[in-house]
Amino acid sequence: MANIIENRLELSFVDVGSRLAWADTHTCFRGDQLLLKYKEAWSGEDCCSRILDDEENEDGGMVLFFDSRWSSPCTWFSEMVQANPDITEGSLSFSDPNMLAIGELEWNGWDLTESYREGQDLSADDLFVLGVEACDTSSDFP
Repeated sequence: MANIIENRLELSFVDVGSRLAWADTHTCFRGDQLLLKYKEAWSGEDCCSRILDDEENEDGGMVLFFDSRWSSPCTWFSEMVQANPDITEGSLSFSDPNMLAIGELEWNGWDLTESYREGQDLSADDLFVLGVEACDTSSDFP
């Protein structure tokens, strides 16, 4: 069984037209399901994931929730935001309950930063997001 990573993608654009152009390039419908198109981390091949939920942020940008297999599409995200001057801000948050890891990439329009936490570095909020509880009897987990 594949390891499932939960992802949250948030993007802000210079205008509505550039948001629609991005959606035309990076989303599609298969039947009645909206899919996100991206490159797989391990192969660089095209991949599609069902968008589980979507919403609009306060500045008119988009927020997409989707799952990916084996890893989060971090390389795709970093290349995509750096190549698109119409994206003013972006973030990709991911959680991997099987590996007890959580992280985020953030794009502010000119700089990309990454944070990653696992094991003893996980906060109580991280454990909540991962859906696990701290164990008092083991030193292997927080």
